[in-house]
Amino acid sequence: GKGQLDWTNDQLRVVKANLNERLIVTAQPGAGKTAVACAKISHLIDQGVSPTNIWLLSFTRTAVQELRDRISSFSEEAENILGVKIATIDSRAWNIRYGMREQDGLDLFSNYDLAIEDAIKILDENKEEMLEFFESLEHIIIDEAQDITGVRLKLIHQLLSFAPENCGLTIFGDMAQAIYGFTTDESNQESGENLLSE
Repeated sequence: GKGQLDWTNDQLRVVKANLNERLIVTAQPGAGKTAVACAKISHLIDQGVSPTNIWLLSFTRTAVQELRDRISSFSEEAENILGVKIATIDSRAWNIRYGMREQDGLDLFSNYDLAIEDAIKILDENKEEMLEFFESLEHIIIDEAQDITGVRLKLIHQLLSFAPENCGLTIFGDMAQAIYGFTTDESNQESGENLLSE
């Protein structure tokens, strides 16, 4: 893509890793995790992966917007990235609930954690459909893994269980940046159980 930087060998290893590799990438603040994630998506697309077969999940809307803005700076053609499914975990849960259940919408705005529990239940009840839906997925990128705890962690487990065997996975995070004090699941905060520590 056009956004070439002076990458380190470690950064290039992540950006150019094979499509179906599964990596955990940890690095301190300012080490370029976001740039690497964006360049990786651009690289996958430039290698012929359909943007619609790439998922990027993050913890906050701010991070999702930054990722969305920066990916286009790396891609040879800005429109190439339009199909990439970039979302927060909570918005992905909302999409699952809204898309998989016939209802009048009255319960779509319940407590965030209860909404995610409901999404997990829907996924569990529709395993065959979900396996078919995920069939074409080629790579999943998860950002801010240190902040994914509690029900969000359970949802990520459920989503990953539907990913095809050859689907690649890249998880980014930094334990020093964990924001447990801002999440709601106290039991998991105390135990330190999050996607990155797992």
